Amino acid sequence: MLPQIGRLSDQQIAKFEELFARIAEASLQGRHLVILSRPTSQWLSQSKLPLARRHLAHFERLHQNYPTEAGLLAKAETFLTINVGSGGIAVQSENRFVVGHLSLLNSALLETPALLLVEDAHADGQFFSHVLEHSANRDAAIPKMSFAILHGGGASISKEFENRVGSGVPTVCVIDCDKRSPFDNVSVTESKLRAIANSNTYLGCLLSLPVHEIENLLPFEIVSSPMICDDASTRAKFNALSDRIGRTNMSQLWDYLDLKHGFDGAKYYAQHPGPKKVSTKNWLCSMLEISDDALSKTTLPSVGSNIISSFLKNQTLVGKFHRHLGSPEWKHKHAENFKTIAWYFCARRIQAVV
Repeated sequence: MLPQIGRLSDQQIAKFEELFARIAEASLQGRHLVILSRPTSQWLSQSKLPLARRHLAHFERLHQNYPTEAGLLAKAETFLTINVGSGGIAVQSENRFVVGHLSLLNSALLETPALLLVEDAHADGQFFSHVLEHSANRDAAIPKMSFAILHGGGASISKEFENRVGSGVPTVCVIDCDKRSPFDNVSVTESKLRAIANSNTYLGCLLSLPVHEIENLLPFEIVSSPMICDDASTRAKFNALSDRIGRTNMSQLWDYLDLKHGFDGAKYYAQHPGPKKVSTKNWLCSMLEISDDALSKTTLPSVGSNIISSFLKNQTLVGKFHRHLGSPEWKHKHAENFKTIAWYFCARRIQAVV
């Protein structure tokens, strides 16, 4: 609740002046999407805060845009409400947060775009940017996003995540699940990240992809193309497997295949003898339509370590992937996750100020 204007002290006026000036800049610079409620607009117009002319002009535009942008707020899956007071960031409900204006002023949130923390900023970052830019408007009707990509570095990503959750800057951390099946145990890296996330109240989220690695987000038809998989015998083996087990099984199996290193049944059984990983073994047998004994002798080839970079360089495959983003399979498996991420990065289009 906003205080009565006539009772504001000089110190309070200075704080509110700083608050609204920084909010205006965050919006004008396209770092975040700011929506000003009607009561706040009315209070601001009556307060006569000594704001810069460009800030006042921008708030007037926000006031005029409210009838349109209120609809966007109504369907937003993630937003931060700024209250008067000193309260730190608190969770109202899933992906919805509140913060006191004094705590906000003591953070770098308004001056810094949201962060996308990934294991590999170069390959993963480029790919996620690509997916977000081409799916956000289609799946979430988000007009623009603003975010910076941060390199996590594999096993060291948990330390980077821990450093960021205390900064007040919105941070979305995305990791591979590294599973061989839906029934595999959570990785050590994910366990560390979950422990950090659960012990901190922070603005952001942690997402473990429901696929072995980022490469598995690309469908079989793209990865098995000669532009990515240049070994004819490897393509032939995957095509023969797909023909034998059918599209449904191949799609499910594809999510958990180690495309970089392949699969060696003999080594896997040596590492996990007897009842170890029995759920994963049973699942693989079901997907491959073979017996447990046959699985222990099965090998699946490696595609290589340059799948993402090869994909991003080929505009034909990129166009094919754009179409895949609108497919029922993508919508069923991944669209909601990326829509959640996109709302954290929602920002205002930069407009010229006259």
